[in-house]
Amino acid sequence: MNLISKLVILTLVLFSFESSGQLDYRITYHPYINKAELAIIDQNYRLAFENYERAFLSGQIGFGKDYQNATMCAIEVKEYDRAIEFLEKLVSKGIEKYFFEHNRNLYKELQTHGFEEFLARFDELKQRSFDLTANFEVMGELGERENRDQEFRHDYKTFIDTIQKIDAENISSFLNIVDQYNFPSEEMLGLQSPQADNSGYHYILWHHLKNWKSDTTLTDIRPVIIEAVKKGKLSSANAASYLDLAESQLGFIGNYGSTKVIKFGDEKKLYTISYGKEEEKKINANRQMLGLGSLADLQKKLKYHFILHDRKSKFEVLKLATIDYYPSEFKAELKVKELK
Repeated sequence: MNLISKLVILTLVLFSFESSGQLDYRITYHPYINKAELAIIDQNYRLAFENYERAFLSGQIGFGKDYQNATMCAIEVKEYDRAIEFLEKLVSKGIEKYFFEHNRNLYKELQTHGFEEFLARFDELKQRSFDLTANFEVMGELGERENRDQEFRHDYKTFIDTIQKIDAENISSFLNIVDQYNFPSEEMLGLQSPQADNSGYHYILWHHLKNWKSDTTLTDIRPVIIEAVKKGKLSSANAASYLDLAESQLGFIGNYGSTKVIKFGDEKKLYTISYGKEEEKKINANRQMLGLGSLADLQKKLKYHFILHDRKSKFEVLKLATIDYYPSEFKAELKVKELK
């Protein structure tokens, strides 16, 4: 079966989801992104490109990181028109013209294939996309809330009562925003770069989940997070990190496998969590529920990002690709294996 036939069939499947109001990014989007990222690791850029095309079918709005990767894959396979179209999608995320001008070298193969014309049309593209979806009222509210979040945290013990009051007010404000406008998306808040997070709410969710973990009488926002993934408002990788925090027993290590690379003290070696068979089975089921790849897939991406490319690849196969630092004494408490 050729690609066109496959795409036609997939379009019909997705249409059936849309017709019944059941379009679910965990099924119709994220699994294809995982396949595309694994194909990038294998340097099979044609296969990666085809999976990005599948993910973006039926009018689904992709995430900034995925449009950027799709752009680079399109360049690799000389699908230059599609590469320009993916760049236009990045404009709809609020990424400023300066980013593209500053990264001309990244897009150098497009210089004779429409890149300058793309820049010339930038303002018009932005007016027809991000300027229509941006919600400056929500941006302002979340910015003010995050400033309040940090105001007293420099002395947690002294201001603990004030901090907890602010945390409660912040999550209440955030949930009101979700009720009124839906979960804040990249198109609503904007991105500074394709790899950046629309982090206007990150500290609000993070600190509420930390509080909820020790006091479950507080509002359980896990259903809100999962619904946001389903609707394509929040990436599955971000959701896994929030859910891990909420359900973790030690540090931020939970049942969704979002803990990526660990360093202990001054050691130069990088480690990942080593799971038992039953634990791995449970985590993989949770990851599949979010549309994420398995722990084995994650391991391949970690090796690609941290070992093979030392975090310098033009492709971003990981979301939140950071290193978690733990004191040396934690090494005895965690089951880890060296990443190599």
